[in-house]
Amino acid sequence: MDQSRDQVKVMLLALKNGVVPENISSFRIGREKELEEIEQNLNYVLNGNGMTKFIVGKYGSGKSLMLREIQERAWKNNFVVAKFQMEKGARITNFQTLYYQIMHSLTTNESEHQGTNFQELFNNWIDTLKSKSAEGNSAEAIQTVISTLNQYNLSFSRALLFYIRARIQGDPAMSDAVASWLTGEQNIPSSVKKNFEVVGHIDNENAVHFLKAFVKLIHLLGYSGLVILVDELELIMSERSDIRLTAYQNLRYIIDNCFNEELSHCLFVFGATQDWLDNEEKGPRIYPALFQRIGLGNDSTITGETDVRQPVMILSKMTIEDMHQLNLKVLELYRYAYEFTLEINPLLLQKWMVQQFKQEGLDDINIRLYLKKLIEILDIIEQNPDSNTIKALTDSKNIFVSKVLKWFSK
Repeated sequence: MDQSRDQVKVMLLALKNGVVPENISSFRIGREKELEEIEQNLNYVLNGNGMTKFIVGKYGSGKSLMLREIQERAWKNNFVVAKFQMEKGARITNFQTLYYQIMHSLTTNESEHQGTNFQELFNNWIDTLKSKSAEGNSAEAIQTVISTLNQYNLSFSRALLFYIRARIQGDPAMSDAVASWLTGEQNIPSSVKKNFEVVGHIDNENAVHFLKAFVKLIHLLGYSGLVILVDELELIMSERSDIRLTAYQNLRYIIDNCFNEELSHCLFVFGATQDWLDNEEKGPRIYPALFQRIGLGNDSTITGETDVRQPVMILSKMTIEDMHQLNLKVLELYRYAYEFTLEINPLLLQKWMVQQFKQEGLDDINIRLYLKKLIEILDIIEQNPDSNTIKALTDSKNIFVSKVLKWFSK
């Protein structure tokens, strides 16, 4: 196993608390069609197109796991990734705040868990420019970038030219100031902005143009493009009706710009609950121009078959086979992490867990809840090898519990 025992313990603890761990490959179950479609989406964007996708499912169905999977696959394909939730000021009702959130949530394959920033994206490119400068060839490379970005926003390209010069000349005060302005910081004195010949700041009117310029820029820097992952889109429903409508209008605008090549090399993926898609009063149905674009998704209850190529990808609920696979994977990790051999029949444990959910009145078992309960059970037994302590968890007279106790006590 590539990870240390301590790393696996941290992973199990995260799952027990309902949090998606950094490395989720160990908990991947099913979803082969969905993941194949995501690979196709990344390839489509890699080849110069733009795209949007909506990942929809009930609470705990694995949306966050899927977004994390997309993030890791995007990193492996050399994309810059911005991932955040629709909270803490991240609102799609205003392009300026959306742009700011994107620019302050950047990660790359090199940075991964530590995150990155605007300036770090330039490191390799600037080093190449410095070597070309020594050969007298840097001016042409810089001019190619600036002339290309002039087509998107003159202020962006002008500021970027000053930024590049500052980096090459070793002027951190200037490069820091320009980078702050380019990433959407508002409180930059006019006297400072005068030094790189810009006025004003990024606002709701020009933020989309800045985003288009940035996506083009990172492609020119050698990256495959930009993947933007936005979770908890359903929080739009908590907004006032007028603000909610603005958010849906902006979503439609993003969809159109991705598919008409205005946002080429860019993939937006939104995660939302099924309630958001179904809600007729606050969901996307209230804005026909948006709903006609995304539809109801690949709901197999409508056609009898799934179509993961739909704009909305609906995650199906856990199957018995999914539960079995999770049992096997978690048991393997648990044995490794705690060096504790549990003589457990996975199928018997699975039946027992389903029985417990039914006793709690839960017929619709989701991935998050199943993992939490499974690790909770294993923790209790690992810490209390005396089989009688499992009585604290459930009724020991239950036939499944009695059988499981025999397995645990072997």
